[in-house]
Amino acid sequence: MKLVKSAYRALDLLEILSNSSEGLSFTEIMNDMQVARSTAHELLQTLVARKYIHYHSIAKKYILGSRVLSLGAHYMRHSPYIQKAYQIMGQLVEEFGEKVKIGVLSGSSVVMIKQEGGTTSPNAHDLDAIQLPCHATSMGKALLCNRTKDEVKALWEAAPFESFTPKSMSSWLELWREIQEVSAVGLAFEAEEHEKGIYSMAVPIMDEEGEVIAAVAMYMDSGKMSYNRLREAAFRMVELALQANEEGYVKKIDAGKKTIYFSIPNLSSQKSIEYLQVFEKECAHKEMGLLVTNCHDDEWKQQLYLEMCLVRQVPDSVVIVPVNAINSDVIFRMAAQHEIPALCFQRPSRSRYVDYYVGGDGFQQGVMQMQAVAERLNGRGKVLILEGDPYNDNARNIVLGNMHVLKQHPRMQLVLSIPVLFWSKEEAKGIIAEMLEKDFKFDAILTGTDHMAEGVIEELRKHKLNGKIFVVGGDGDESAVRLIKGREQYATVFQYPSDAARQAVRVAIAMANKEPLPSEMVKKGLMHDYPGKEVQALEVPFGLIDASNIAELENYWKMRG
Repeated sequence: MKLVKSAYRALDLLEILSNSSEGLSFTEIMNDMQVARSTAHELLQTLVARKYIHYHSIAKKYILGSRVLSLGAHYMRHSPYIQKAYQIMGQLVEEFGEKVKIGVLSGSSVVMIKQEGGTTSPNAHDLDAIQLPCHATSMGKALLCNRTKDEVKALWEAAPFESFTPKSMSSWLELWREIQEVSAVGLAFEAEEHEKGIYSMAVPIMDEEGEVIAAVAMYMDSGKMSYNRLREAAFRMVELALQANEEGYVKKIDAGKKTIYFSIPNLSSQKSIEYLQVFEKECAHKEMGLLVTNCHDDEWKQQLYLEMCLVRQVPDSVVIVPVNAINSDVIFRMAAQHEIPALCFQRPSRSRYVDYYVGGDGFQQGVMQMQAVAERLNGRGKVLILEGDPYNDNARNIVLGNMHVLKQHPRMQLVLSIPVLFWSKEEAKGIIAEMLEKDFKFDAILTGTDHMAEGVIEELRKHKLNGKIFVVGGDGDESAVRLIKGREQYATVFQYPSDAARQAVRVAIAMANKEPLPSEMVKKGLMHDYPGKEVQALEVPFGLIDASNIAELENYWKMRG
């Protein structure tokens, strides 16, 4: 296709000015466009004469002119796709009364063109912004849903994206996987990735060729809604979008192949990324389809997307790492009701609908941690335990293992055992800061993860106690390699993520193909203090890593880049 160079440059100039709120000088425009002075002058003169650009004689800067607004207004009045978006907006506002917006993509940002309704929090000031980031909003994900992997990568690298909350995405691959979810279920979801306390959902509006023209998003205050209302709104939005768009709006992922659905709490740790990479590699090798949901540590998203995928994609097996293991009965019951076999992976669930489990035994992890401390302290000293997430039975099993060993050493004293929501590094760090300020004394600190251990050590450094208090973590992250080699962390407990994921996908493939399960699976209970149901379990062992064998862990992560 032959492009008219002068027209291309004129459009480039308009786009450059659209990204400048204060306008640009002649020199700035010439440098941005990388054209000769005479070319820039001719372009500007022409567009000023046609009122597409306005020259501010006092500031000596060029800004967009009134004709641009006129064109936009004509487009919004006459585009059949924008009219479809208006219709969906009107129905959603009437039925739910929430704030609804329509937006279009401009570079790496979403530009809002219309807004109606709204009962969201008065603190949600960013919702009224003209432009929003595409990577941290449901509307942005919806607008990108038909972009290729290379296009998403190029967009990310051209304008590195800001992190707004701890749940914001941090890589283009994470964004790419997220927009694949939109194609699978027809809905983009954002759970406090842009602003705390705000959920949003969006659907794309497409033309006949499948190009995304606009997106419609609904915003809801997380403190004022229920899961049932969220679910009702989500299914209604998809229903309206299906009516507005051509066939192919919701695409069957890996059509013609057996498919595994993998629901994972987050992709913010090395361990979770490793799980996903192994699933992708093993499924490709076995010619299996794979659909993934990154839940951003939000149990409502996990529940909603599981239901939507069971309805829209009908996978052949499901692998779930529960966001909230204690309340996970609803998601495993859902899979059972659809007669789709489900595997619980890594985080034990109390659900009576769980029949299969692959992962470690947290109790054994806890035993290893406390045994290492007891040996290092010669069986005497004060110990602080920073538990993992209080809604995670894996964290509970770890602490039970800690306590099992502690009882065997009467001269070791437990200072406190404190749960840490979402295994948070920052919360662990804050707990240590508060305890040191109150003059608590301890000889060793046990944490559920190395991420938490890193936060603890950062705070100990401020008090010049790093290396003087023995810190033991879990997971075997790269941070543990650095801190153990630096003699600031004493040990970690490591389970090869690749081994765990390989075993999980092996079981999932067998379930999908209705083949016999691995012979290593044995029937056992998953809780050490709760008389739960016995399930078919394949246990993946842990190992202790300290200064004596840290090279093993270092080499593992080096091999993975």
